Amino acid sequence: MILPNLCCSIRVEPDMRCVSVVVPHPTYLPETSWKCMDTKCGRLVVDCYTLELMQRGYLMHERGPIIMSVEVGGSDTTIQDYIASLKLDM
Repeated sequence: MILPNLCCSIRVEPDMRCVSVVVPHPTYLPETSWKCMDTKCGRLVVDCYTLELMQRGYLMHERGPIIMSVEVGGSDTTIQDYIASLKLDM
């Protein structure tokens, strides 16, 4: 399933892009909810919920320097149920 990167325009540092399929800005989650990753796409900061989905396998969809979406493995229903189960105050 392809999910939009809601933080596609956010850079934590000039060389570190932000990836989240559940929140539109890093301030919506505590700092401890974010992890730094080194990937083929460069250095990323990913929230723990998106990271959980990525454990099933993932592919980043880029347009130039922007990560537009994340394709994650698993059934669409399972992924939708997981995201719906998150109780995020936004």
